[in-house]
Amino acid sequence: MDMYAPPAAGPQGIQGPQGAQGNAGANGTNGTNGAAGAVGPSWPFSRQRVTPTTGQTVNADGSDILQITPAGLLLTLTVVFPASPTNLKMFLLASTQTLTTLTLNGNGNTVLGTLATLAIGGFAAWYFSTTDSSWVRCG
Repeated sequence: MDMYAPPAAGPQGIQGPQGAQGNAGANGTNGTNGAAGAVGPSWPFSRQRVTPTTGQTVNADGSDILQITPAGLLLTLTVVFPASPTNLKMFLLASTQTLTTLTLNGNGNTVLGTLATLAIGGFAAWYFSTTDSSWVRCG
């Protein structure tokens, strides 16, 4: 053996214990929330509620819904549709009681799909057509 040669490597030693875990890094900050959206209308339709008696005439005030709430059955009632409607204006007629003889007046316009009576809890709907100046039944 050569005297100047490095010594041969010995067997690997035993691994020591694992060191302690370091502290966690700081958390990032949360982003800011966007602005709140606009609040829409809670009910998009307007309503006129009337309590007529037999033989009366009810003039619709231009609301989308005319709700008839009589104390009991009505033998006769006349309903006058809204004045100066715009194209595709909706008009819904509803009743909580039976309307035995119902007369519909288009307020200078034609009513297509008229009714002669309306049952308890009944309703009907029309839209206005400026093309032919008519209220057209759609429900």
